[in-house]
Amino acid sequence: MRRTRPHIAYLSLDLGNTFNESLFHALAEAVLKQGWDLTVLHGGQLKSTHFHEAGRNFLYQIFDFSNFDGIIYSDIFGFLEDSQAQEFLERFRGRPQVSLGRQIEGIPSFLIDNSSGMTHLARYLADQGAKNFTCVAGPPTNRDSQQRLKALKAALDTIPGSHLTVLEGDYSFLSGVQAVTTQLEQNHPLGDAWVCLNDNMAMGALSELQKRGLKVPQDLLLTGFDDTEESRYLIPSLTTVKFPLEALAREGTSALAQLLAGARPPLVTHLTSAVVFRESSSLYPPTLPPIKVEEDYRSRQQLTAKILDRHQLFNSLEIGEQLVTGLTLPQIGAVLARNLALYGMTYFDLVLFTPDPAISQRVIGFRETPALPLPVVSFATKELFPPGETFSLPPQVWLVDALHKQNEAYGYMVFQGRGQTGLVLKSLRHQLSSSLYLSRLLDQVHEANATLEQKVQERTQELERSHRQLADEIEERRLMELELLRKQNTEALGLLAAGLAHDFNNLLTSLYGHVDMLSAEVGSTVGAERLVLIRHALEHARGLAQQLLTFSRGGAPVLNPTLLPQFIKTTADFLLRSTSCRAVYSFQEGLWPVNADGEQLAQVLQNLILNAIQSMERGGQVTLSAKNIELSTPQGALAPGAYVEVCVQDTGPGIRTEHRSQIFEPYFTTKTDGNGLGLITCRNILLRHGGWLDIDTYQPGQGAAFRFWLPRASRAPESQLSPPTTHTVRPARLLVVDDEEGIRKMLKELLGRLGHQADTVADGKSALEIYQAAHDQPYEAVILDLTLPGGWSGEEVFKKLREINPELRAAASTGYYEEGDWEKLKALGFKGLLRKPYTRKTLEALLEELLA
Repeated sequence: MRRTRPHIAYLSLDLGNTFNESLFHALAEAVLKQGWDLTVLHGGQLKSTHFHEAGRNFLYQIFDFSNFDGIIYSDIFGFLEDSQAQEFLERFRGRPQVSLGRQIEGIPSFLIDNSSGMTHLARYLADQGAKNFTCVAGPPTNRDSQQRLKALKAALDTIPGSHLTVLEGDYSFLSGVQAVTTQLEQNHPLGDAWVCLNDNMAMGALSELQKRGLKVPQDLLLTGFDDTEESRYLIPSLTTVKFPLEALAREGTSALAQLLAGARPPLVTHLTSAVVFRESSSLYPPTLPPIKVEEDYRSRQQLTAKILDRHQLFNSLEIGEQLVTGLTLPQIGAVLARNLALYGMTYFDLVLFTPDPAISQRVIGFRETPALPLPVVSFATKELFPPGETFSLPPQVWLVDALHKQNEAYGYMVFQGRGQTGLVLKSLRHQLSSSLYLSRLLDQVHEANATLEQKVQERTQELERSHRQLADEIEERRLMELELLRKQNTEALGLLAAGLAHDFNNLLTSLYGHVDMLSAEVGSTVGAERLVLIRHALEHARGLAQQLLTFSRGGAPVLNPTLLPQFIKTTADFLLRSTSCRAVYSFQEGLWPVNADGEQLAQVLQNLILNAIQSMERGGQVTLSAKNIELSTPQGALAPGAYVEVCVQDTGPGIRTEHRSQIFEPYFTTKTDGNGLGLITCRNILLRHGGWLDIDTYQPGQGAAFRFWLPRASRAPESQLSPPTTHTVRPARLLVVDDEEGIRKMLKELLGRLGHQADTVADGKSALEIYQAAHDQPYEAVILDLTLPGGWSGEEVFKKLREINPELRAAASTGYYEEGDWEKLKALGFKGLLRKPYTRKTLEALLEELLA
């Protein structure tokens, strides 16, 4: 196959498992964003005890991996010792490689910590009053299952009076059903909380509990692990532990990109798991409120889901029934030609092995829709694709799935696309394997001596057994497909929000610049006041853009170094200005910056200050203080480390003793117009920041005091990184690269007013041309947008400019910023960062540093 861009191999676990399927989709997204092609070898776990999975391992042995530019492994080594894994990887030596889920010596490995999420989950269930726990464990040879069980036991050891019963499971839906059935039929108590070590088993347990008339969470708390797509749409929705699969895929792909570029990424990277609170454990966080729908809408929604599930099941079963009757290759090809569109496939090859192991044969091939058949062609087995194939644009994803029956490998199928679910692909693999098996049996019958009655009888009996086995498999698949819930695609909404935030920040940047220039021109008091109002509106719009970015990350805070004193004073002064309450501030000198999402932190402060104001009906004093603290040992939900402690204290009547234990419970309130969600919302926001919120130990009648903690930031805010000076920046010749015309015009004029000569271009190619042409009057610095049209990112343009001038001084400009971006940009060689939207003061501070 002719290649024009990097081609990556991904060795994948069973995509019929929703966890592995989610990881695959996240990885495919990350790889395609790099502009690479991806081929997924769906060969299963090495040396698995399950013959269906072990039978697919041959996919890792037959192909020449020198045809791939890099290799990514999922955790296919679960049944192997480290020495066995190294022996398997020996044949791939010399290829850039990345491991997801298993630490492999000498290979960048990305691991997810099961313990953090499980420990938090256990403590949370105990806080809900659970004492007697039942754990439905995974396979005893599975490392993730053992880590999760170990973390659960360790957490419960610290909880007085807790008791744990462990039941065996295998990560399947059925094992969750069996666990409930066994406990009830043997008259064993169910206990207070069931912790299933994956979501599949939790869904099975939930199904059986509901079938027997037991209510979750009223009769029993129930949790899962993995945060599969189905878990959020159950009734009740399932509390679980989220694996950061998107981050795992993104970080692994980034490491492979570094290897391909000749860099050396870290050998081991740890990612943490986190609890996702939903209805099945009684506490449903108000930060993610359940959607309230009218009864008629809910009925229509459920009916629609049933109709779609029925069509999906009908299509899959109908294809299976047709393939059972397709006992020759032409008949199998005819069935596929009629039904490929149901799977959304426009590229399909069925490749069978020949008696010569070095030669394979594409016996069935289709392209486009409607399916256009291709001729039979033989080619070298190690090549994977038939000769003459060309990678099309844009980058593509190919899936390669093994066709086998028991210990006999027939070949493989290759198809293009990501739209099919793992269970559907698994069903197609089984159906084709069974049809090929029956086809071969019939060939053997036809070749046998028809006059030998005994041989005919033996073959007939074998065929009947095969039919029965196939019927059993069809029934098993039918049950499996009935479990399949329709998946909702929220990823598109996240991408849309991120894109809107980026474009919004570009518009705000242009507006900020023009407002700053107008401020210098407007002399009248009325005009100046109107510009102040416009600036307030811009600040509000910037907050909305920040909320869009937060939404695009699924509610996770967008953390930035933040100085608390001015932040607290601005928020409090605004809330107290029209009340009879006054504010008193006490901030430790040298207060550390904290990592915080400004919008979410403002929500916490507003809740606490408004509660204080409402408690002092005749006025009073709100004292806001902050100090640095170091924790050498864990304290409640806080891990050891450096924090800033903030206290909000009022002079109201305080909190009654009988209410102190309830104030952080959802829906508890003493206000007639309250909803009881404010404090639990604040605590959940701070938890996502790595902090905590609690009530202080003041006595009733002496006012209420709440304290919260935020982790110390590793660096100062940008305003401190580039402090403004009083001297004037020397005039300089600058190049501005930005795809937004409004920003280019604004910066050209603003930089001119600051005494600089600025040229502007809209894309990377133009930037290279104008920079190279300016050798007589070279540019002293470049302001470079990171998101550019034309195929080159800002980082790529920067690298090319550095090839022209290794001493290049450049600042990055971006409207989509994540924690850690500046460290990466600084490592590339950037001298500064402009986060859109920015003001004239921010620009001046940057130029002082850039032109120093």
